[in-house]
Amino acid sequence: MEPTGTGAAVVADWTRLPEDILVTVFCQLEIPSLLRSGAVCASWHAAYRTFRRLRLPSPKQPPCLLYSCDAYGPDAAGLYCPSTGATYRIPVSCGGGGGFRNLTLIGSADGPSSRRCPRCTTSRPPSTRTKAASCTTSMRIHPNTPPVRIPAREAQNCMYDRAVLSCGPRTRAGDAAAACVVLLLHKPMCELSYARPGDERWTWVSPGAGTGLQWRNWYCDAAYNKDDGLFYVVRRDDSVHALDLTGPSPVARKVFHDREWSESLASRFLENVHGLCGIPFRYLVHTPSGELLHVWRFRDSVSSYDLSLDDQDDNDDDDDDDSGDSLQEESSPEDEDDDSCDPPDEELVTEDIQLYMTDFHGQKLEAMDSLDDHAMFIGYNAPLCLPTKDFPGLSPNCVYITDDSLEYINYSRRNNKRDIGVWSIEDQKLQSLGGASPIKDPWLNWPAPIWITPSLL
Repeated sequence: MEPTGTGAAVVADWTRLPEDILVTVFCQLEIPSLLRSGAVCASWHAAYRTFRRLRLPSPKQPPCLLYSCDAYGPDAAGLYCPSTGATYRIPVSCGGGGGFRNLTLIGSADGPSSRRCPRCTTSRPPSTRTKAASCTTSMRIHPNTPPVRIPAREAQNCMYDRAVLSCGPRTRAGDAAAACVVLLLHKPMCELSYARPGDERWTWVSPGAGTGLQWRNWYCDAAYNKDDGLFYVVRRDDSVHALDLTGPSPVARKVFHDREWSESLASRFLENVHGLCGIPFRYLVHTPSGELLHVWRFRDSVSSYDLSLDDQDDNDDDDDDDSGDSLQEESSPEDEDDDSCDPPDEELVTEDIQLYMTDFHGQKLEAMDSLDDHAMFIGYNAPLCLPTKDFPGLSPNCVYITDDSLEYINYSRRNNKRDIGVWSIEDQKLQSLGGASPIKDPWLNWPAPIWITPSLL
């Protein structure tokens, strides 16, 4: 490479770097930086295309928050990287003319799982699927609530909980696409279906004979163990099944027994155990060293209505009434139907996160008070546990959370503020997710923000 300029002003011409050196540097970049590097100039773009053509691996990518932002418009997504604090605007092109806000996202630890999988309309036998001609359908959103009637066109937004991949899907022939299995948790009653890239339909994991699973499953979460090639699924009673999907038909065996509420819950939550917010949401997370963690997330329902506004209105009314006479107007049916008479909106707020190590031999859960030098990601995605030494920008002993209350996100509270932040295990407090945008709480309510791991493969 020859310098340009004369005398003391010597400027290197970075556009003339050899392609092999550029490709070597690209292998060390995080994906957002890699994409930007490919747009520097013609020679760098050519090296970027070579990098993509050779399908060279990038370093481990930190999870990023994918969300909808009002400032970015309906046809673009926001991508926030908590390890670097950088925010990116990502154009999203959707078929049929729909924008990013028309998508229904299901997160996973290995990237989006719907690109080469069948449409999510055949996970159950035909008799249980909603007919297209139906105007409404009945659906049980939560196990402790009665079925509700919702428009059929919105049913798919409430049907699919989360997806777990055995590995990242590949698009090039001859790669490990055939080995990729996607396990889907879905309604009704949090059941299981699975598919491989290229399948025409999802295969329902039927309970009963041959699978070892129970009827009325109520599975909360699943985790794939790359060491033994099995999916682990947890139920609302804390029992865990190991699911083998490598053979011609699914086989499951119980590896951790169910527990009584009095044994499972911390005492300060027992009084609300039979309520919607008293039951913790359960996650299964494999640590980098291979241990299986049970993670319990407790949330409380709070009003998002500012009562001080009512007090201010009352004071204003008192000031206007100078005569001391009180006038009472009769209410009309129109007044009763007014939106102002609706009860205040409620939001779910995380109030505690508890960690437990799974003792398969002793069939018990051992409480943990720290993640040490690890960070965890939970929400509307497959949970992750990462060593912070590999991602210096992440906060150790913290849990990065997004809102994953299916009934609040997709149905009854779609317009509410989302439960998003960083939970400090040491301080037992939820901190804001700073740096995602100069605007406070920039994410909209649809699609719900999820953690994804960027990948170019």
